[in-house]
Amino acid sequence: MLTRIMRVIPKTAVGQIDFVNSHLPAWSAEPGAIGLSPAEIVRLQERLDAARDLQLAAAQARDAARAATLAFNEAAERLREDAARAVAKIKAAAMGDENVYAAAMIPVPAAGAPAQPPGPPADIAVTLEPDGSVTLSWTAADAAASTGAFFRVSRRLPGQSTFVGVGAAAGATGESRRATFTDTAIPSSAAAGGVQYIIQGFRGGRAGEASSAVTVQFGTAEAAAAGARVRLAA
Repeated sequence: MLTRIMRVIPKTAVGQIDFVNSHLPAWSAEPGAIGLSPAEIVRLQERLDAARDLQLAAAQARDAARAATLAFNEAAERLREDAARAVAKIKAAAMGDENVYAAAMIPVPAAGAPAQPPGPPADIAVTLEPDGSVTLSWTAADAAASTGAFFRVSRRLPGQSTFVGVGAAAGATGESRRATFTDTAIPSSAAAGGVQYIIQGFRGGRAGEASSAVTVQFGTAEAAAAGARVRLAA
């Protein structure tokens, strides 16, 4: 019997308040006609009033908790900003004396991994200039000049057994994604026999993988390059 009665009454606290609030006026009209006593009606009204008061208090408490949580988070964010500025100043002061870290109870920053050199030069192109010089251009991964990347160009002339450095080129820039180097000192006697180049990237003292040798051969009317694209400058 009690189980069936409980099914009539909502399970939630808010639902129970709404149920009694909507039924109590009808029950109060003639309590005896529906099997209730005036004392029971009074007790239900008292229970309803108490539940309403506590419902309002709970809602106000939730609103206050939300406001307090928001204020707490804002205060913590202001604290974090000031603390971050303080740590930045401490690190700046520690640049000349690492003992500052210990005094400030701040861990010494871990040494960063050494920067890696650029990748091997690729998509090498050879441009034959009107004055007889040769311009090499290429791409390479992680080769931005702004990060300290640069390239060394070595050359081997006919009759030489080893490659000899002939210059360097900066890495790629925002204006040009290709690094370039122009060799203006090719002996005329070497043109027919072919000139070989090797390009190698560096960052600091770390050397990257060198390119394969590029061979440039000159002729009176045409030129060819092994391992590279060739074009004649206008």
